Amino acid sequence: MKGVKGFSVLSEIPNFDIVTQLDPDSFHCLVNVAKRFTWLWFGKRFSGKVFSICDKLSEADARLLSITPTSDTSRFPRSLTERSDWRGHEWYHWILTYSIPCLKNLLPTRYFNHWSQLPTGLAYLMQNSSAKSDVGYGDRFLVKFVSEIDYLYGPEHVTFSIHLLTHLAKSVSDFAQPFCHSAYIYEAENAEIKSLVKSGNGAIFQIAKGVQLKAAVKQMEYDLKDNMTPNENAYLRKMTISVVHPVSYCTIGNASLLGNPDIKMLEHEAVVAFRRAQIQLDATRSHAVYLRCLLNEELLFSTKYTKAPKQNNSVVMLEDESIFIIDSFVVLMDKCFALGYYIMENKRQKICDPMPPHMKLLKNNHEGTLRCIPVSHIESKLLSTLVKISDDESLRLAYINVLSMEMLK
Repeated sequence: MKGVKGFSVLSEIPNFDIVTQLDPDSFHCLVNVAKRFTWLWFGKRFSGKVFSICDKLSEADARLLSITPTSDTSRFPRSLTERSDWRGHEWYHWILTYSIPCLKNLLPTRYFNHWSQLPTGLAYLMQNSSAKSDVGYGDRFLVKFVSEIDYLYGPEHVTFSIHLLTHLAKSVSDFAQPFCHSAYIYEAENAEIKSLVKSGNGAIFQIAKGVQLKAAVKQMEYDLKDNMTPNENAYLRKMTISVVHPVSYCTIGNASLLGNPDIKMLEHEAVVAFRRAQIQLDATRSHAVYLRCLLNEELLFSTKYTKAPKQNNSVVMLEDESIFIIDSFVVLMDKCFALGYYIMENKRQKICDPMPPHMKLLKNNHEGTLRCIPVSHIESKLLSTLVKISDDESLRLAYINVLSMEMLK
């Protein structure tokens, strides 16, 4: 009745509380919630409702397609007109990353701020290390989000998936963050399983054999890692890793510089940047300048790198939580430095209320003074985008990737 088919047989297990001891499926819960609200906003069926923005679909779509994600994102943003074909992690990125800039000034303010409670609550729960206070904040925003749906959209839209949102914080307390037990790994493995099938005959046996072989190679890598030569270890890693990084010809500490360097004398502005950082530099000599760097397994680009126009890997967060945009990498005296500009956070303005904790609103332009920092000061890469929301207003946002722990390769 009303979408509920009856009691689960699991509820008959002695001493088993099906509500508190069964982990909610956050994967399908969030996908269904995102689908429903996108349908409410852009579906023609609700064109007469105050929350409908179906006539602004093309504008929201243009904003979405203008976003350039980092190389860690497995898919580029796809048009909202293709949302029926979006995969689960695309919906997750829509909730946590894309929806806020895409809906700003399109969705009525009351409904926009209501929606912002969902990515805010999820961001608190999705952090790599969530304190008890973070779980409390996440629970408060998700419960408030669910409680206001009845009034804003109607009771018929308070579905089972939406109700499950009120159990996610308890799930984090009992079972850890969603990335530890979500169903995203199964979505990621579907493509892996399909790749094991080479012909139409005996598909099941091909899959079983391929899975067994991969498991055996992994086990062999673990058992023999202390007894193999560096070349043998490298070969085994090449067989087992899913992401292959470009070849590095220069490695300094945790930084691997990629591509052929441009050996040249530094421009005056760069020389001044080194001296401003109190780093001794012979301005009359040539130095190696790179446009790409692999730092702690994260791929970083200079803003001058043009071979990946749909990716933005040049904005990073430093150890002191300041935001830095990379202009180039320079090798000096067996040390690696990044030249670039600080981008200041715009703390006087809020894009929404509440503001998700993984999102930073930045000033549209960098400070204008070229700076020099050791690459060891770089803490993490940020997803940064500049979205035009009107003829005279743009939003520059930077996001901490709270999905980095999800197995979405």
